[in-house]
Amino acid sequence: MNSFPKSVQLHAIPQLRDPILVATWPGMGEVAVTASQYLMNKLNAEEFAEISPYEFFEPGPVDIKDNIIEGPEFPQNKFYFWKNSNSNGNDLIIFCADTQPHSNSYQYAHMVMDVAQNLGVKRVYTFAATPSHIHHTRKPKVVGVATTHPLIAELQEYDINIMGDGVISGMNGLMLGIASMRNVEGICLLAEIPIYMTDMSSPRSSKAALETLGHLLGISIDMTEMNQWIREAEEEMEKNIFQVMTSQGEGARRLLDYLDRLKQQSDQDGATEEIPEGSTEELLKEIEQFLKKGGGQTKES
Repeated sequence: MNSFPKSVQLHAIPQLRDPILVATWPGMGEVAVTASQYLMNKLNAEEFAEISPYEFFEPGPVDIKDNIIEGPEFPQNKFYFWKNSNSNGNDLIIFCADTQPHSNSYQYAHMVMDVAQNLGVKRVYTFAATPSHIHHTRKPKVVGVATTHPLIAELQEYDINIMGDGVISGMNGLMLGIASMRNVEGICLLAEIPIYMTDMSSPRSSKAALETLGHLLGISIDMTEMNQWIREAEEEMEKNIFQVMTSQGEGARRLLDYLDRLKQQSDQDGATEEIPEGSTEELLKEIEQFLKKGGGQTKES
């Protein structure tokens, strides 16, 4: 076994069988981190290492409690492992980060891969989001991209839609580029999110990505708690929509018309996803601002 990077703090070195890495960072709709954290908790994965943050992150705001200033805190970047009880299945390494690195992203991605390959990883999965004109109550589709043509064929065998061309921004994409350079198989599962919810949590999209991963790996994941999160998120969304209706009146008419058209489209079996008329970028930003605050004033950054 090769030596681990000096910036990786090892608590243990697990002995794993054909492990697969699931690596995630925050992104649109919180799809990736919500999915990985849920997976980690449901599998009771155990922490075994973390990346020292000082080369890659700036500290967050310093807290004051009971009139006393506390020390600076940095984002966490931790590795977990899970041993599959199925003798024919793969063990998992789950890497979950609080935020994307502020600097040296390339070296940081290689460091994650160093840990994975030292433990025998030959395949990496990441999650991401793809904004689409879908209603927030509709089951999102999942699109797959991969580092090799055989992996594309494998995804197609599972009836996963394939992205022909496009871009995966941030670490969820960069990780696969690094994997390809190092001759490690890589797959990204991109779940649709409503285009007006890119800056809001979308647990329904996280569930879609996680279910697809479970299907690919042959792992059963209890979705009871995730389903509750979805119900709570959609109840909150409906309250915000009602608040927009009552507080803004005709001023919010084009926003509500857009949502109505999406809802009608999703209710039609086999309907094609056409972009509703008048769906400008300005309108979509306005919708997201309204729904985040229930029609109230948004806070400027």
